[in-house]
Amino acid sequence: MASRHGISTRYIRQLFAADGTSFADFVLDQRLAAVHLRLSDIRFADRTISVIVFEVGFGDVFEFSRAFQRRYGVTPSDVRKAARLKSANRPTPLQANSANERGCDGLN
Repeated sequence: MASRHGISTRYIRQLFAADGTSFADFVLDQRLAAVHLRLSDIRFADRTISVIVFEVGFGDVFEFSRAFQRRYGVTPSDVRKAARLKSANRPTPLQANSANERGCDGLN
């Protein structure tokens, strides 16, 4: 990354240190956030958690799982279950249109 941006690795370390973090911590945070986003998105429901974890760049599912739980306080499976429940409780476009046609605006 340093050579791609024409700066030294030492300078990158200094930049992250000034923010109280490291490049490795930054990458970990970005990867955890990417997995969380995918687990929360029903469009990724056909992929296993392991597949998502590897797609995002983790090399070890066990280490990922520990880091994920430390960061979010829940398991990856909990996040996926919550997304499924949220999706199941959301009306389909057809249901929403039918309710609007009957004058149901959800405010009653």
